[in-house]
Amino acid sequence: MGPSLLRIAPADPREYVEQMVGSLMAGESVVLRPQGLEIEEDPAVPILRGFEPRADLGPCILIATGGTTGGIRFAIHTPSTLWTAAQGFAQQFRQWPRRHVSPLPLEHVGGIMPVFRAIAAGGRAVFADYKDWMEKAPSENELPSIVSLVPTQLRRLMNSETGLAWLHTFRCILMGGAPLEETDRNRARELGLRVSPCYGMTETSAMITVNPPEAFLAGDDTVGLPLPHARITLLPPEQRIIVMGDMLCHGYWPVRPDFSRDPLFTGDRGAWEPAGHLRVLGRLDRMINTGGEKVDPSVVEERVMTLPGVTEALAFGLDDSDWGQRLVVAVAGELEVTEDAVWSALRETRRPCEVPKTLRLWPWRLPRTGTGKPNWRRLRSAFETDAPPAAE
Repeated sequence: MGPSLLRIAPADPREYVEQMVGSLMAGESVVLRPQGLEIEEDPAVPILRGFEPRADLGPCILIATGGTTGGIRFAIHTPSTLWTAAQGFAQQFRQWPRRHVSPLPLEHVGGIMPVFRAIAAGGRAVFADYKDWMEKAPSENELPSIVSLVPTQLRRLMNSETGLAWLHTFRCILMGGAPLEETDRNRARELGLRVSPCYGMTETSAMITVNPPEAFLAGDDTVGLPLPHARITLLPPEQRIIVMGDMLCHGYWPVRPDFSRDPLFTGDRGAWEPAGHLRVLGRLDRMINTGGEKVDPSVVEERVMTLPGVTEALAFGLDDSDWGQRLVVAVAGELEVTEDAVWSALRETRRPCEVPKTLRLWPWRLPRTGTGKPNWRRLRSAFETDAPPAAE
């Protein structure tokens, strides 16, 4: 039979959560359906229908993740893994408000975890659309709350008068999904916003480190101390971040349904600060983080390379003040290759974040250096002008 696929529209989050809880209590696994995954027609459905949890796990919660291999991939969690993370957060921050506001999509781990954290703290989860905050000011008696945001949301709210008023009502603004740009960090501090940078991922049941607002406002740009449920080490020589703990997912469906959960080798580099805080230094691979969504550029490139006449494709991220990184793709091909055909191929994805913001088409080949490596200077400059790329 396979797992239940939650089909509730984002406008009805309470029913979404009720269906999830009801299915789990009935012993059924559930899939937090990602945006763009259609239930009836999508080819992912037969794959999901074939999922059966290990006997020792019980009902599972499948959460989509970008990962590093592309394709359809779901982290296999259980109520226990998510509950472990929620309890660790509640244990660390007993004095924080117990009211958790979630404006993030519920199919993301960052959207569903505030529900678990609120329950673990004996509080309440509140669902909201952050765009509403840019149109209607908060009331004078808003209750003390914790909110979870990604940098793009924070940036847009800071640029809105009523959005900024909402930000000032929150006792803690948990910031995940992607690092905050320096300009956003500085502005948040100038505005006195109680931002709390975090580090985590779908595989770790969201955050495993938290930097309290007081430290952030004092100029600390780290992601803080590990939470009680997480053990973090750095593997030399590249200082890869290694994570251990009972909150880790049990595997990926369908590519690696059963692997040793302990430890998790991330694709990030880190460093320990003297106070024991973790500083994330960047990615060890080519993963692009755009608006809090992780995109593997090779997935985009492979989609373009299926087109007849295409000879090369290179996807990469450019710094962007709104998205953190803006996904772009450079394509080379025979003269009959058209931009319309390339765009059509690029849009054949279930993840909107995998559709580049900009496309540049070169005749025959992409610019390269004398050693045959991509000429990054010329490639990047081509996306800063409207002029068509010159033939190589």
